[in-house]
Amino acid sequence: KNVTLTYQELADSAESVAAAIRNKGICRESIAVTLPRGYEQIVAVLGVLISGNHYIPVSLEQPKDRREAIHEKTDIHYAITDGKNKSLVDWPSNTEIWKLEELQGERQLEAYPAVHPEDTAYIIMTSGSTGLPKGVEISHYSAWNTIADINKRYKISEYDTVLCVSAMDFDLSVYDVFGLLGVGGKLVVIPDEERKNPDYWLKAVNNYKISVWNSVPVLLEMLLIAANAHKLKNMPLRIVLLSGDW
Repeated sequence: KNVTLTYQELADSAESVAAAIRNKGICRESIAVTLPRGYEQIVAVLGVLISGNHYIPVSLEQPKDRREAIHEKTDIHYAITDGKNKSLVDWPSNTEIWKLEELQGERQLEAYPAVHPEDTAYIIMTSGSTGLPKGVEISHYSAWNTIADINKRYKISEYDTVLCVSAMDFDLSVYDVFGLLGVGGKLVVIPDEERKNPDYWLKAVNNYKISVWNSVPVLLEMLLIAANAHKLKNMPLRIVLLSGDW
């Protein structure tokens, strides 16, 4: 089903999540976000940041041993998921699991903690050359420095729309979410079942007038192959950002 969220609705949901976390007395902690693709991921991530904590995206597909290694290495004691997946995931024993639906029901606070540029914003896990999960810790300043530069350089504005093809546990997702929300733009989030379907992406690019594409090269290549197969000559893309590979 298609769900449309306004900035106000997104803010209200995120602030409720933040209030629930603050009311638990948790601050400056690592909080895992383990949710399927969708606007709920963004609500959870914003809620974690507003509450003065930092988020660590840990996908639902992680095997038990790797999930435990990620939680242990990054000192995760709390995780946000949903009602369906809370019972499906094999969670590490020392992790307190919260359902997003319940967090969203909390009454918003009048004030939230101050967040400083040097505070940690998120930790992204990467396998690197060893195959073992390794955390890359990024501050608010570092993330925003990149986002602000891209937005200024390419004149990204409230008239732009991005298709979120990168998973939340891949660092390109950071620009998709905060780059476009940072200027009043629009995000189109694809469901999990379509994450490897370039025909679906192609329809979304045209239906939603996607102007910003941000991915590793191979995903753009898949999109262009699909466009060629459908004999599509033109797409509404204004700017294409490629990184994370050659």
